[in-house]
Amino acid sequence: MSVDEVIKRHADYAAETEHVLYLSMQGLHWIYNQPAAMKAIDNWELVTEEYDENIAKKRRERAEKEATFVKKEVDQEFPLLHAHAIIDLWSTTESCIEEILIEWLIENQKYLKNRRIF
Repeated sequence: MSVDEVIKRHADYAAETEHVLYLSMQGLHWIYNQPAAMKAIDNWELVTEEYDENIAKKRRERAEKEATFVKKEVDQEFPLLHAHAIIDLWSTTESCIEEILIEWLIENQKYLKNRRIF
C-alpha cells in the first residue's frame, strides 16, 4: 500500500465518521420531537377507532422519557457526540501517521541503514 492510499483510506474513514455524527444528531432531533409525533398518532388512532388508552399512554411516556434524556444533548448542540467523534478522529489520525511512516520506510529502505534517524 502506498502512502497516498493510506492517507485516502483514513480520509474516507474521517468522512464516514462525520456522516455518522450527522445522522446521530438527526436521530436525536427526531427523538427530541417524538412526543409531538406520538400525540399526532393518538389523534389519528382516535379518528380511525384503533385507539387504546393503555398503549397510547405507554407510548407517550416512553417518548417523553427519551425526549427528556436527549434534551440536554440537543440544547447544547451535541457535546457528547462531538466528543466521541473527536476521540475517534484523533485515534485514526495517530494510526494514519504510524501507517504513513511504515509505508515510507518500506518504500525508502535505504534510510533504515542510517543510524542517525533512530
